[in-house]
Amino acid sequence: MTAGLKHSLFQDEEAIPPTIDPQGPNGQVNVTVNEIGYVSPSLKGVRLGIGVDMPSYYTSRGIYLGKDYRTWYGKYIEGQKVCDPNFYSFQSPDIPMFVEYAKGMNRVKLAGIVRPLIYRDLLCNKRRASVGWGLSLSGNIKPVDQLTFYLQATYGKGIGKYIQDLSGIPVSFVPKDDHPGEMTPTPMMGWCVGISYDINHKWQVNLMASQARMWQASTYAEEGSESDANLNNYRYGYYAAANVFYNISSYFQLGLEYLYGCRSTWHHGSGHDNRLQFQVQFTL
Repeated sequence: MTAGLKHSLFQDEEAIPPTIDPQGPNGQVNVTVNEIGYVSPSLKGVRLGIGVDMPSYYTSRGIYLGKDYRTWYGKYIEGQKVCDPNFYSFQSPDIPMFVEYAKGMNRVKLAGIVRPLIYRDLLCNKRRASVGWGLSLSGNIKPVDQLTFYLQATYGKGIGKYIQDLSGIPVSFVPKDDHPGEMTPTPMMGWCVGISYDINHKWQVNLMASQARMWQASTYAEEGSESDANLNNYRYGYYAAANVFYNISSYFQLGLEYLYGCRSTWHHGSGHDNRLQFQVQFTL
């Protein structure tokens, strides 16, 4: 049993190679939450885990930007607030869970999460709920001692808080186009793959690639002031990294890393960048 500010049980910290970049691959599940969680002892390589996370939603302001209706039962709603996702101070917790099987240096983990959102329908003046969910498959394969393959693939609805690049973008839950006043979770996904090769006990080389993407959020991703729209307008992004680490001793390490990133927006083009960075690390 654990309780406190920690990484969610939905996350798999062993599913990516090490990076100098503190943020890491853009499509990985990576979040710190207040959580109460339980992880079982290993039984013939099988572990189970379940937890309760304090919810935090990155959702739109409830303004209707859909194209299906301008009025709803005689009330003009285009560009108007039709629901309030923050009306209720109490919100149901997120519920992460996982099952993991490990044998030797190989393992596979299937994780899931349920995310209820309780909100107010301002058009019908009633309490409603919408449920987001996510599934993540991750693991490591080590065919020989020096070589390790990494994989993590995640898909769900309303799970923007848990995917690296999508965290903080307020489109996890948005008003329904065809039913104003109700909210629906946005589909989104992330994946990352990687390879680590230990040349010897001093040298290690790592390669990785990743992507984060969302769908059906173009209108709400562009909402807000110009600065907000530039920040929130995310459609998909790619990330690639290559690095090498040299262990001078057990407590002194050098590292060199190359990063590539690309981000595409809704209707406003895309951009990319490169970075070269190094690391000097002492561990006592």
